[in-house]
Amino acid sequence: MKSEEKDIPINGKEVCQWHYGCRDGHDDCEWCYRNSEAPRRPKIVCLCGSTRFYEEFQRANFTETLAGNIVLTVGFYPHAKFSEKAHGEDVGITSEEKIALDNLHKRKIDLADEVFVLNVGGYVGDSTRSEILYAMRAGKDVRWLELFGDAYKEFAGTATAP
Repeated sequence: MKSEEKDIPINGKEVCQWHYGCRDGHDDCEWCYRNSEAPRRPKIVCLCGSTRFYEEFQRANFTETLAGNIVLTVGFYPHAKFSEKAHGEDVGITSEEKIALDNLHKRKIDLADEVFVLNVGGYVGDSTRSEILYAMRAGKDVRWLELFGDAYKEFAGTATAP
């Protein structure tokens, strides 16, 4: 809470001036943090990157989960190497289904607090680039696996590094 703000009583209860008695445990509110009885919600991280990097998605999912974060990720890896295929990826998808999956992933970004870009070897394809732009326009924090590559350089001024 900003130092000039004070807790104020409403109906005999001390409440947060900003949230007016909110008990949701907002991360950005000192009063809510001090007074919330509910456990704080873990950070929600959405993984973005090329589906060819199946192993990196699995590793990031594991690492972020162990860090106590809720992880949203892709459920289909059409570009993964044959030896890494899982979840029926040997089944092709139509261009309409690809568009639908891209839109679904943007809804996951809507739910997330942060986007973690898995830019393995600096690679960011068109779908991932559109997801990064979408996340940035929505005010989401953007974190990068690797701090190099054309896309990282392009977005580095407005994104956060790990």
